[in-house]
This record gives sequence, structure tokens and C-alpha cells, in this order.
Amino acid sequence: MQALNDWVRSLNAVKLPVLGSSIEQLDRIRPKQESIAPRELAQVVLRDPLLTLAVLRFSQSRLTRRQPTEVTTVQHALMMHGLSSVLRELRDLTPLEQQLASNLRALDGAMRVISRCVHAAFYARNFAALRHDVDMDEVVTGALLHDLAELLLWCTVPNAAIQLDHMVHHQQGLRSAAAQRACLGFTLVDLQLALSREWKLPSHLTVLMDDQHPDHPRTRTVARSVALARHSAAGWYDPALPDDYAELHKIVNLPMDQVLRWVRQSAVQAARVWRQTGARPAAAWFPLLPGEWPEEPSDNTPEESRGLFARVLDQLSTVTRESDVQTVLALTFYALHAGLGLRRLWFGRINESTQRLESKQTLLLDPGLMPGELTCDLGTPYLFARLLAKVQGVWFGSTFRDKLTPLLPQNLRQKLALRDFYAMSVHLKGRPFGLVYADGGAGRPHLDEPGYSAFKTLCIATAQALEKVSV
Repeated sequence: MQALNDWVRSLNAVKLPVLGSSIEQLDRIRPKQESIAPRELAQVVLRDPLLTLAVLRFSQSRLTRRQPTEVTTVQHALMMHGLSSVLRELRDLTPLEQQLASNLRALDGAMRVISRCVHAAFYARNFAALRHDVDMDEVVTGALLHDLAELLLWCTVPNAAIQLDHMVHHQQGLRSAAAQRACLGFTLVDLQLALSREWKLPSHLTVLMDDQHPDHPRTRTVARSVALARHSAAGWYDPALPDDYAELHKIVNLPMDQVLRWVRQSAVQAARVWRQTGARPAAAWFPLLPGEWPEEPSDNTPEESRGLFARVLDQLSTVTRESDVQTVLALTFYALHAGLGLRRLWFGRINESTQRLESKQTLLLDPGLMPGELTCDLGTPYLFARLLAKVQGVWFGSTFRDKLTPLLPQNLRQKLALRDFYAMSVHLKGRPFGLVYADGGAGRPHLDEPGYSAFKTLCIATAQALEKVSV
């Protein structure tokens, strides 16, 4: 696992791409650059956070010690340095679509983040205007670049971005910051601020991108606009949206019905530029019933799966006391699902007061199994209770099916006896703590020996990681 400074050096050395649509618009502007106003070019730049970053980095590299004030907006940078010099700098750009053409999942992830950033910028502009902000473009730029570190992961280290997206999406209540520390060793906010310092981005913008300044009205506007864009990206049923509306109501001091009208109007404005990313804009969602988003199929090659598995083992080995049980299990479930293709995962923890193995954390991507069905009393003669007697695992498959089926509770025999599954006990400090169960779901009734070996290795690593955290 790389240190934060190593990540900063690596990203600083990478030539970052921009949207292909941005390159096309710049090519159309170049022949008539003498007749256009800086604001017209700024409007093109501010539809693309990567292009916005490129302009601001160029501007900062050209500043001198005699520069009286920071250049905090794209339009100011264009006026300061001239359209011709900026357009010369923006030659030979690499389209994002071309850079990620071989990894469509990463391209889709990057486009979704860019779409979110653009939505956040529209929300921020309108709510800054309602606050009569003296420089709305600063707030817009802060919102557009707020999730820059996440976007850079998709562009340059897509495996890490895919893992984070999987863990947070599939483990309800898992804190994003906890998942980021487990996968990267630091948070994306840490990376964002370190990159801001490395690139000498304007301090005003850095403050707007840092949620650690919640008392500043402009920072609150940016933070809430970013949250609104994130929570509405897949529809308007996210349980966090009412809190976003309530905070915006406090920020602009308008009646709630007007706040909601401005949210809708901002979403429609953002939807008009959806073609640049191809991501479904928030305004396109019909009122749907709440539910889980369909699972994306995994297309990892065997080599990619081995690399993913090794990466998670490394992450588990570097877990610290600041982590928690949920984060450790989220890492484990990610490896079991994305690395081994297992689709029904369950972790039960011993309740000392009831002497029962009770459901603690699940990832059930296929139907047919309820979390509570795998609970059991420790004093019973059934399979899971027996496994807890010592550190041991079982591959319930064709070889031992007839022998092990009588050890399943009657209510589980019909559900489990016709398919393979893996199970292994987890002991901490020499005492039984819990049990991991995994099977292949509806599409994979049979498992294999290499998968069982990898499963046991991962369970042992999980136990070692749990030894380090407060349980």
C-alpha cells in the first residue's frame, strides 16, 4: 500500500485527460478566438472538471511573486493570461474516452463522477446566487472540483476506484472515509488537499473543497451542493435528500417549497449538458419505487481476480486500530464477490449474552436466503455450531454432501443441501468470534478446490485484521 506522498508524486507525473467533447469544443473555438469573450470559453471549461483543473494549474504555473491576488476562477485566468496562450497550452490533450477505452467500467465510473460534479456546480451556482454571493464563479469552481480526487482514481487507478465503489454501494452504513482508509491508507479528502498543495491551487478554492470548514456559508453551499448531486445521482428516493433540503433551506433562508423548486430547476439545467458524459442526469429519473440498483456483471479475468485478491490481502494486513469490524468485513466481502465470484455472503458474530451465532453483516446479491436463517444456538449439534469449536472450515460439496447434510438444520436442508458453499470459523485471541458463509448464488451452484483454498486464506487474514480493531 503506497503512502500518501507517493500517490501525490505519481498523480503529479501523469498527464491527465479531458472529455472528448471538451476537445471538440476547443477546436471549434480556436479559429475564432480573437472574436470571443473570455466568459464564452469559461463556460466550455466549467463543464469539465478535468479541463478546469488543467486551466487552473496552467494559471498557477504562470503567476509571479508580484501577483497581487490569487486567480481563483477560470474566467479570471483567461483574462489574466489571454485566450491565445491558454488555448496553446490546451493542445495535444488526450480524450478521457480514449484513455479508458480498454476499461469500460472505469470509463463509466469516471463519467458518473463528472456528471455529479457538473450537477453540483449547477446547484452551487443557483444557491450562491440566492445568497447574493459576491463571486459565484468561485463557489461553482469549488463544487466542480470538490470530488476531484475520486475522479482521478477512476482515470489513473481504476481498480482502487472500483473497489471503493463496490464496498460503499454494497455495505449500507459503511463510512466512505473508513473504506478509503482501508483501501488506500488515507481518505480522498487527504489526497485532494495534498494535490491542491502540490499544484499550488488557490487557497480560496482549497478551503471551499475542504468540508472541515462547516461554519463558512460558502463552504456549506459547496458541501451541500455536492451532497445533493451525490444523493440524487440514482434517483430522488435517497433517505439523505431531506437533510440536504433542510440544510439548503437554512443556507438561503427561503421557504421549503422554493428550495425544492430551485433544486428541480438546477437539475433540469444540468440535464441539458448530459451528452458530454452520457451519464443519466438526475432530472431524467421518473418517480420509481425504492429498490436496489441492478448488480453489474463482473468481467474480471483470472489474472485480474488474482491481483484483486492479493491487493485485498495486503489491505487487510495494514488495518489499524482506527478501523472497525464493518470495514474489515467490507474488504473481505469485496474479495469474495469480485475476486471469487461468490454472491451470497454472510458473517455471523457470537452474542455472548444469548450464546447464539447471530447475523452481523451480509451481502446477498441473489435471492433465496434470509440473514436470520443462518443463525444458530452454540449448544446445538448443527454444522455451524460445530465449526466454531476451533479454527476450521468446510467446503460443502459433492464429496461430503451426504455426510454433512444431516448436520444442517431441517429448515436449511432444502435451501443449502443442493448447492455448494464454503464456511469457516473466525477466532480472536483463541476464542470463537464468528463465522463466514459464502456460496455462488443462483448462477453458480458448484464451487471448486482453488476457491476453497482462497476462501480459507481470506478468512485467516480477516481474523488477523479483526485482532487489530476494537470489536
